[in-house]
Amino acid sequence: MENKGSNINWFPGHMTKANRRMQEHLKAIDIVVEIRDARIPMASENPLLKQLAQNKLKVIVFNKADLADPNITKAWQAYFDDQHDNYVFVNATQASSRKDIVNMIEKVGQPKRERDRARGIKNRPLKVMVVGIPNVGKSTLINLLAKKKMAAVANRPGITRTTTWIHISKNLVLMDTPGVLWPKFDDPIIGIKLALTNAIKEQFLPIDVVCEHGYDYLVKHYSDALKARYGIVDSVNYHEFLEALASAKNMRLTQDKLDIERAQLFFFHDIKDHSFDHVSWETPNEYL
Repeated sequence: MENKGSNINWFPGHMTKANRRMQEHLKAIDIVVEIRDARIPMASENPLLKQLAQNKLKVIVFNKADLADPNITKAWQAYFDDQHDNYVFVNATQASSRKDIVNMIEKVGQPKRERDRARGIKNRPLKVMVVGIPNVGKSTLINLLAKKKMAAVANRPGITRTTTWIHISKNLVLMDTPGVLWPKFDDPIIGIKLALTNAIKEQFLPIDVVCEHGYDYLVKHYSDALKARYGIVDSVNYHEFLEALASAKNMRLTQDKLDIERAQLFFFHDIKDHSFDHVSWETPNEYL
């Protein structure tokens, strides 16, 4: 596969402004809660956020765990235990996840509360900044914590555009921030993983490269799911797969010519719409 991942042009102006606003607000923040995608725990880490928040207490919330491969998630949990990170894997659409997230924030913030009490400061709420890449579920998580709809939610990147303070309880205040990416991928595979999980808008993608990588990955790690979905054996290459898919779905430009581009878009939207249950797009072994 030709390596075109670095050709993704996705960094709009509002992300530059968002990064600047976040940096301005950080001095008033006690804890940074970074939301990542449980299917790509490392690829969904924003190195700009890591740099901005390097001196702050931090909690990592791996959202969309319900979409990830549970066996791979267990491996990731062992990995992050070894890193001594404060983290939790959740599904922010489930009410039961709220307790796990709040408990982790309270645990990390406890030393700050104790320092405040020692200085005679009582009943000061923890100020938490919620950050993450686009479409990782920040707004869904904030609505979960607030127990009501406080932020707009959609299954596409770029919904939240401004920073907003949200009072969760007398002990906890959150700042919602826009989803931000970073200007350049050192590894183009990172961009492809973000595309596979819908963190980058479709019009910015080299869809052929993303889909071929997705197909090759599914053949290697989830061939049974691929065959169950399409009934196509895993020995075919990507182009042969698209031809077989177009033929099976009767996608044609003419009677004698298959519509390969339409078949590719069909496959791409199957990936985006989670038609393959419990797929993780990276493993800890890639980072050891």
